[in-house]
Amino acid sequence: MGWDAYAVTSNGKALFTYQDNLGLIIKDHVYARAFKNASDEVKKNAGTVDCLLTHGGLDVSTCAREMKRCTGVNAWQEDPVTPERVKALNLRMQESEPPLDSDKFWAYLSVKKFLEVCAEHNLGIHFSW
Repeated sequence: MGWDAYAVTSNGKALFTYQDNLGLIIKDHVYARAFKNASDEVKKNAGTVDCLLTHGGLDVSTCAREMKRCTGVNAWQEDPVTPERVKALNLRMQESEPPLDSDKFWAYLSVKKFLEVCAEHNLGIHFSW
């Protein structure tokens, strides 16, 4: 199992669920649209995107490293992040500089949009690895 970050509601439940024949889905249409739009924007601007962003999460360790670089969050040692702290992290991320290595730009934008959507919708974040 690899590293993951996923958006959670105020009761601590992940937005996405797994359904046979459909894979991961977000049942709430507002959240689903917000993360789909975020994913589409990152792909348009960076050429690729973290595969889990459209489902309300991040899957690739490069994103974890970009999150740490830009916000200070160590995504391998963090407890769940509250919606209030997500808002503070989002502000820090919005003020951060893109990576010098252009190969990581997609990860930077994926994290940026993930935090932005989570902050806008009052969502927390859980990590797993």
